[in-house]
Amino acid sequence: MKSWLIKLAVCCFILPGSIATAFATSTSATQSKNTVSEPEYQAFLKYSKLSPGNLSKDRATFSRLSDLQVKELVESFNVSHFGFLHPIKIPGREIPAVLHRKIQQLSVMAVWDGKMKPIPFQFDEYDSKSRYIYIPEINTNAIDGVYGEVDPNDELIFMLRDASEQRYDQGVTAPQNGNLLKEFTFTDRQGRNRYAYLIEHNSQRSDVDYIRYTQTEDNANIDTTFFNLDFNPENFLEFRDLSNNYGSDAHHKILDEIYFEASANIFSKYFKVGFNSVDNVRIKILGVRDGPVRATVYSKIYLVVAGISLFGMNSEVSFYEQGLIFPNRTEVGKGTVLANLIKNPQILFYCDLNVEGGNLTTQAFVDQHQEQVIVHIDGEMDSKEKQTMEVELPGNWVWVQHGEGWEVMSTFKLSDTAFDGMTSSIFYVDDKDIVSQHERIPGALPHIGLQLKGLPTDMSGLEKLDMEYAFWFADTVGEKGPLEFYKDEQSPPTLQVSDIDSSHSNTQTESLASTD
Repeated sequence: MKSWLIKLAVCCFILPGSIATAFATSTSATQSKNTVSEPEYQAFLKYSKLSPGNLSKDRATFSRLSDLQVKELVESFNVSHFGFLHPIKIPGREIPAVLHRKIQQLSVMAVWDGKMKPIPFQFDEYDSKSRYIYIPEINTNAIDGVYGEVDPNDELIFMLRDASEQRYDQGVTAPQNGNLLKEFTFTDRQGRNRYAYLIEHNSQRSDVDYIRYTQTEDNANIDTTFFNLDFNPENFLEFRDLSNNYGSDAHHKILDEIYFEASANIFSKYFKVGFNSVDNVRIKILGVRDGPVRATVYSKIYLVVAGISLFGMNSEVSFYEQGLIFPNRTEVGKGTVLANLIKNPQILFYCDLNVEGGNLTTQAFVDQHQEQVIVHIDGEMDSKEKQTMEVELPGNWVWVQHGEGWEVMSTFKLSDTAFDGMTSSIFYVDDKDIVSQHERIPGALPHIGLQLKGLPTDMSGLEKLDMEYAFWFADTVGEKGPLEFYKDEQSPPTLQVSDIDSSHSNTQTESLASTD
């Protein structure tokens, strides 16, 4: 089976899409009532350019901007709409000159308002076996390298938009203390450059926290300038609230439930068992690495039958200011042993969305003229919606929008052969009269997901399933539509690392690499 099947399944199982107008009109002049006057908007625009992260410091003003003002604000940073939300990730091996230096003595700065100013950043370290972000006393595997020092597989992370358009030179006010180690030059697909600087022994740090994670005994919360997520820390699948924090439709819950069920014969065709995500699947949060740019949740997925945990799988998910990324190296482990006992499995999973009035499209929803097909969500299955169930290749992205100035772009990376041998069909229901048993919002729609039959031909490939799926919460994907956004994601800015001499000019290029 082609990888798109599992990609779409992951999309439907983990996170919904939501959409309200087609991309052809989403970036037009259509806008909600402007609650921020033009003078106030211009003052906020100027404030956002004084220091990195100022935009997220004044969330009250940002949340009141019109859809057009948000679009203009994003574009004023001279990056694409993907570039605005893109987190730069630089492996330690790309800056070998700083390997084995103390992480707490390093920082990142950029030129803002004519001065070198600190930008939000973090170094994340990894374990030595599964490539999970290392959390002391939480990970079961040893750390890869030395804790607290830069190792080859560690990552330096900051936002592309916080790197500056202006380069550090003799006209820029130098840092008050510390040593400039390296200049980072980023060049995007459109040929635009941005710059950031790695510094040692500088005491200045940004106080901006893009991603705020809090957890109590019965609730976990992710809160950013752009979106809010509440979920059960004992079961990540229980999304209690997923909504945007700005725009004309702010705080609208776009997700009712995530549902999964499976049935199979065990040992023989005469003994059949079934389970579902409500009664039999738990994703328990074990620990969190909470940084200013990225918060990563380390979890354990349990299959529970009759109160007994049959097996568990480690996993993780990373949150950014405008995104959820599942760089999943899910350890299926004992699950493959159990799979040897299973016969004729059937799986259904879907998201029950709450986006009536919206539209939805994917990379492969095109007609015979290769024009994009937009599916409208109105509680009735029309001819176009019925045709989507016949599409064999949804492609590598799903684009959705709900509320003006609020869009979701989902992208997927997975081996093309990982699930060969399985058959599938799209599960899509846009009927307000159909109410599922576990709905919290009766009549919420649509249901979108996937039905699968069989097992992968190569079960050994599940021992260590390596995939990545991303959900970006953008103000808009841009006037050229989701395909251009996807191209930007697949071709992120390139990186050049250079030395800096005493006259503030480049003298030596150390490495050239992609920042993804």
